[in-house]
Amino acid sequence: MPLLTAEDTAAAIVAAAVWAPSVHNTQPWWFAANGPELSLYADCGRQLPVADPDGREMLMSCGAALFTARLTARSLGWIPRTALLPDPADPLLVARVSWAERAAPAGFETRLFGQVQQRRTHRGGFDPVPLAPQLLTAGSTAGAPVSRPPGPHRRAAPGRTGFRRAPTRHTPPAPSPTSPAATSRTAAGGGFRPPAPMRQPTPRAWSACSPPPTTGQRTG
Repeated sequence: MPLLTAEDTAAAIVAAAVWAPSVHNTQPWWFAANGPELSLYADCGRQLPVADPDGREMLMSCGAALFTARLTARSLGWIPRTALLPDPADPLLVARVSWAERAAPAGFETRLFGQVQQRRTHRGGFDPVPLAPQLLTAGSTAGAPVSRPPGPHRRAAPGRTGFRRAPTRHTPPAPSPTSPAATSRTAAGGGFRPPAPMRQPTPRAWSACSPPPTTGQRTG
């Protein structure tokens, strides 16, 4: 089977990543393609100002999309290289994922990828058991240390800072005329749609979500 082009590989990765779970299925992310590299951004326009004022669950949702993107790269025989929060000046840039080296996926990776589209919802509680030592070690090795929240009624936002929802949605910059663009996420109203071509990176000035308006309503 011939190798996919970088563009087709990126499209396949995003097509799977949009199946990742997210808070209230808001899918608060968007991807930009640049050859054999994807950039994953948090989308403040999809943050829930009441349910998730600090953007903690928005960032966790982006993490789920990132994991699925990396898993998809492995299913295609690529070894993904990931840079988390790579640009201090661009806090909405959650990660960059690139691929250059090849290796056959392991059996557990193939089985795990087979579950990507088997979406489930769990609304029950979780057992109060300690985190497995292997999970703590794997997190530290991947540059994402795992820790328990500071208290039963407090939630610490992961990453450099908390995110606050802007009063109006931030519109990403328009792509160049030669690079068709569209966000790959669920179409409003239900059902998943095939991903459209992704944005090509364009110079821009991003900032973290600004403080929320004084009034608002729950969304999602």
